[in-house]
Amino acid sequence: MVARRRLILLVVLVCAFAVLMLARQPGPTASEPAPQRPVVLLADGAIAAGAVIGAADYRKARWDDPSAAPPKSALAADAIEIAATPHYALADIEPGALLTLRNVSGDDQARPVAFSLRPGRRAISVSSGALAGGDRQVIAGSVVDVFLLASSGDGQASAVYPLATAIPVLAAAREGADGRTYTLDVDIDAAKRIALAQNLGKLTLLERGRDEDGDEVGLTTPITADDLFGIDPVVAPEPVRAVGPSHLTIYRGTTAERHTLSGR
Repeated sequence: MVARRRLILLVVLVCAFAVLMLARQPGPTASEPAPQRPVVLLADGAIAAGAVIGAADYRKARWDDPSAAPPKSALAADAIEIAATPHYALADIEPGALLTLRNVSGDDQARPVAFSLRPGRRAISVSSGALAGGDRQVIAGSVVDVFLLASSGDGQASAVYPLATAIPVLAAAREGADGRTYTLDVDIDAAKRIALAQNLGKLTLLERGRDEDGDEVGLTTPITADDLFGIDPVVAPEPVRAVGPSHLTIYRGTTAERHTLSGR
């Protein structure tokens, strides 16, 4: 009888221990939602290099690679919509391609000048520090004539030389409070002349009418300080040369000897 009671007590203890262990096991929890993949921008069709990207050129989509995050250069979903300036394609973009800062211009990046240049043309920048002044009315879209104010040894302008005429201004960017940089659309010869002239003196940009044609004589002829004040240049006299034979007389005591020298 005692043995039976011991057996029942043992069974009760085992059951109580089992219940206690089950109670300590964590219960089922609700499954956590999968993390949302970021939204990226994909080209909705082919976009040519240099084109302005509008709402019809791209679509929003979830990043489709769960094993990796989008590249850091990928544009945010609202990057183009909230941008204060237009975005441009920096290269040809294929349909479905991811839009990134590698193939699309940034918020503060203007349209690359290369897309505005015609074959055989070059872009050259002229800083206002290299100018003689009078350039504040020049803006992007202006057409200018470029002159060099050459200086004499005392620092005073001694001559004005025309460098290029009817040059389109591609951009006029501000640098600091007063500084400006102008990007000019020139041919290769004009680019070389302007690049050299910036080390010889100050440049002047003269704005002209967009419909004005031809290189007027006044725009292709240099002018000096003498021309400005109507001073005729001083011509050095020709050296005097002996004409015909010359004679040399040599005296020896009271005797004179006359010799004839041939002229040269």
